Amino acid sequence: MGAKNTIKDYCVGLSLALSYSIVALGYSSGFYQAAWIKQGVLSPTEASVVNSFGFALELFSIPFFQLAMIRFKLKPYATLSVCAALISIGFLGCSFSTSFYALLLFRGLAIAFAISLAIVSCYTGLYQFFRDDQLDIFSAIFLSGTGMGLLIVYVTIELFMQTRGWQFVMRCQLIFVVIIVITVLFLSPKGSQILGIKSNRTPSSSDSSRKPTVTKEEQKTLVDKMISAEKLIQSGNSIQHSCSRSCALKSQSQVTLKELLLYFMSNAQFMLCLISFGFGGCGFDSLMLHHPVRMELSGVTSGPSSLALNGCMQIIARVPVGIIATRGYVSAVRMSQVAKLSLIVSTLLCNYFQNATYQSFFYFFIGIGGSVINIADFLLIRESVCVNREFGAALFNLINGALNLPVMSLMGVMFEKTQSYQTSYFFVTALLIASYVLTLVYELVSRRNRRILQEESI
Repeated sequence: MGAKNTIKDYCVGLSLALSYSIVALGYSSGFYQAAWIKQGVLSPTEASVVNSFGFALELFSIPFFQLAMIRFKLKPYATLSVCAALISIGFLGCSFSTSFYALLLFRGLAIAFAISLAIVSCYTGLYQFFRDDQLDIFSAIFLSGTGMGLLIVYVTIELFMQTRGWQFVMRCQLIFVVIIVITVLFLSPKGSQILGIKSNRTPSSSDSSRKPTVTKEEQKTLVDKMISAEKLIQSGNSIQHSCSRSCALKSQSQVTLKELLLYFMSNAQFMLCLISFGFGGCGFDSLMLHHPVRMELSGVTSGPSSLALNGCMQIIARVPVGIIATRGYVSAVRMSQVAKLSLIVSTLLCNYFQNATYQSFFYFFIGIGGSVINIADFLLIRESVCVNREFGAALFNLINGALNLPVMSLMGVMFEKTQSYQTSYFFVTALLIASYVLTLVYELVSRRNRRILQEESI
């Protein structure tokens, strides 16, 4: 067990959460999409393509940015500075755009890359500043930034969308640039020195201060042991000594993208949670994007207020999940299963209870279910691998982005053809069911691996 968390730890976690709040810009795109369609700026298909392309790109590019940070040892404050510049260009460009290609350029490229850089920077900062025994609670605080961002977006939409229009709201979102700049100053070398902030991952915790004195053959043997052992581990804090030493050796080597991909894809347990998150995350993102449009079709006039409730639920739901996981009350995989099953049922009911009351309630429920899925599946990375976990998180976003583009675009096409979201929501339900089944398989594989590990330790 590590040292007690300090005020400075919570300040770092909160600063990362505030920077991560930029992710809310993607989740709130549905309100812009509804405005584009209503005002005739874009057709339903064009609006879906702009947002789904942005969603996909911001997630699909994450592994490449993450690899660049690993290879070139980039610091989070440096990449967040680039993010601030891109988000300024994106918002200002969108605020003066009225055509499909202009919005595709500024929303689909500039804002998407800015969100991608923010995600990579925050994930890297999380793993650099906090020990394994701190990850449960601080990953929950960090990921609750999405809810904080939704609250910020709600205020601007509620105040100005009806009176000043979506373009003015875009300019108001420049508040995120101010938030990111504050985080950059907070985490920069000078700011860290003044505030006394330093990484909690001390050299002694990973043996990184000692240079390996083994031959190449011995090092290869240790790495092979690591790959096989990782298929058996149940958490980052219960790894055998041989695996811990090989993890240190692997961390010090200069890895390539091919080596990283082979390393993760050879781990069946990781691949199961990866694919499960891909389907579950894609379903959650699609509902976040398209449900505001469905709410407006149902006559709901309190869309922005529902967004605020959604944001509050994302904050309220994520932190307790981290506390529950830290104290060991419920396993991460069980929380993931319950959240996915609940979202499956509520999404199905959405097609049968089409009144405004249930549609508003469902949007609020998406915030709870999606938050638990994101946190619980994220924690499964720690249970599956013991090194380069930030790249594992990047792969989570990669598969999510790869699925978001076709799924969100397809939902827009189906809506334009049928003028109804019923078929689209049945499709999302099928994705959530697939995600749920994969978590059941994950649990079976995890139990088998634990049993094998216990037998080998006797």
